[in-house]
Amino acid sequence: MKRFFSVLSLVIFMVSGISVMAAKKKAFTGQITFKISIEADNIPEQAKAMLPKTMIMYVGSDKTKSELFTQMGNQSSIEDLVAKSKIGLLDMMGQKYALHESYDDVLKEKEALPGLELEFTDETKEIAGFVCKKVVAKKKDDGSVFSTAWVAEELEVHENINFSNTIFDGVKGLMLQFDIEAGNGMFLTFTAFEIEQKKIKDSVFEVPEGYKATTMEELESTFGQ
Repeated sequence: MKRFFSVLSLVIFMVSGISVMAAKKKAFTGQITFKISIEADNIPEQAKAMLPKTMIMYVGSDKTKSELFTQMGNQSSIEDLVAKSKIGLLDMMGQKYALHESYDDVLKEKEALPGLELEFTDETKEIAGFVCKKVVAKKKDDGSVFSTAWVAEELEVHENINFSNTIFDGVKGLMLQFDIEAGNGMFLTFTAFEIEQKKIKDSVFEVPEGYKATTMEELESTFGQ
């Protein structure tokens, strides 16, 4: 349980900043569905089965919401792109928690990462019908690749769309594919396969009833970390 919660938390809080990219077209609002591929040599198949296989992202004019679904529960992140704040929602084993974070909290999370610099390339590929450009996050100390993203440029969204993404903060666009290292030899790749442009109801970005406000320390204590 401790390992599962740790990996799931890392996924949602890194993924929570996933983006939709800026271009000179009509502002985009809608729903994006991602498949999640998992590479892990040292993780039992039973543990892999409990990890999320898909993620749904809702994009409003100034808010986003990302949802992950697993066998043990669901985890979401609601982000206010104007205030640069977010709310993590955990619904697991009958317990519901809401974790509020400011942009200062997000910056503290980035301190756990190695020093990174972003390389914006002209390399392109098509994902879910959109041409995307490659962005590479490299370690400053040795230049090795830490993470890679493919960013669409045809969808106009809020300039702070990626404020909470600890790796790609500052990238102004939707990442239709990206990978992260979750530790212990585990790598996750998120790839968009369905993009639906539509108006998202305001209620999607509200905290549902029944969630208890908590802190990260309380969550770690509750789940045995």
